[in-house]
Amino acid sequence: MDPTELQEELALRGAEDSVRRPDLQPMEPMGVSEGTRLTSRFDTALTFAAQLHSTQLRKGTTIPYIAHLMAVASMVLTHGGDENEAIAALLHDAVEDQGGLPTLEKIRARFGERVADIVESCTDSYVDPKPLWRPRKEKYVEHLHSASPSVKLVAAADKLHNLRAIIADFRMIGPKVWERFKAGPEEQLWFYRGCVSAIQKGWSHSIVGELDEAVQVMEQICRNSSDSDGEWTTKADDVRRIIEAKYEEYCGRIVQMVQALPADCRQSGDDSVLADVWEEFKYQVQRDESAVFGAYEDTITALCQKLIEGLPQHEQDLLWLQSEGYFNWNEQDELPVKADDVATELYRRVCTRASDEDLKIDPDDEASE
Repeated sequence: MDPTELQEELALRGAEDSVRRPDLQPMEPMGVSEGTRLTSRFDTALTFAAQLHSTQLRKGTTIPYIAHLMAVASMVLTHGGDENEAIAALLHDAVEDQGGLPTLEKIRARFGERVADIVESCTDSYVDPKPLWRPRKEKYVEHLHSASPSVKLVAAADKLHNLRAIIADFRMIGPKVWERFKAGPEEQLWFYRGCVSAIQKGWSHSIVGELDEAVQVMEQICRNSSDSDGEWTTKADDVRRIIEAKYEEYCGRIVQMVQALPADCRQSGDDSVLADVWEEFKYQVQRDESAVFGAYEDTITALCQKLIEGLPQHEQDLLWLQSEGYFNWNEQDELPVKADDVATELYRRVCTRASDEDLKIDPDDEASE
């Protein structure tokens, strides 16, 4: 067996926990750490996960369950996870949903102790039907407090993807999204808040901030009140009004920034009757003039981008829910850079304002006199 074959064989047996011979180590590419390299073990795990969950769909959807598992593994790798953590992400629901303890032993035999331990720690039930929801989740959250960093990374990625899916689906179908779950919105918020608190105890990582921001967005769009019959009603209309008000506020800020641009940003010449860059931009939009429009577009787009990138992440997330980028996104795609989508939406709204607002002085009228 040559060194390469031996290394892959050791990897399949979980050799990351053993001492490797230096002479069997491959050359390390510049800028790539060993922890980010994926071997055939990952390919095997992906195939195994796809087989285990082949008939399973995401709750209330037609989305194959493997899409969630791949998304969680992607998040783990994106946030610095190693191959074992990524494999555990692919298999984190295998024991709970596909066979209980016998499945765990298969994972241990195929992928080693470390992967199996992470999967076991991410599992809240080994039997079907599962125990009552609230006691099961309380036990899970309590366990997360003292879990290893690897477990916390996989759990955080799992919860973050679930939250983003709930938020996206809530925006599309409203409170009907809760019909997919055994627990209602208040219980779900309790659970996700508990997960954030438990995961961040003794562990600092950027994904915790993203998870906390997602919980805040969920709170903002899903605050419910019950009527006299105990049925849940949504405040989605109020949330949309809040988002629209935010866009209106930031649109106004952009207009002020454009009006304050120096005279050398004007494209129409010193003898123009148009008072400032904003008036020139309005003229360009309303008259469909294209000769110098690109210069205005680049400048105002850059202002929109800078303003949005300066906002807190949870506010970007909220504004994203009312953007073209959000409406065109589906769960099977990677999440886009939300700041880019929101900046594009803000620029679109600035153009709409420029189109609707009357010119203070119309150069075409002046020329005809």
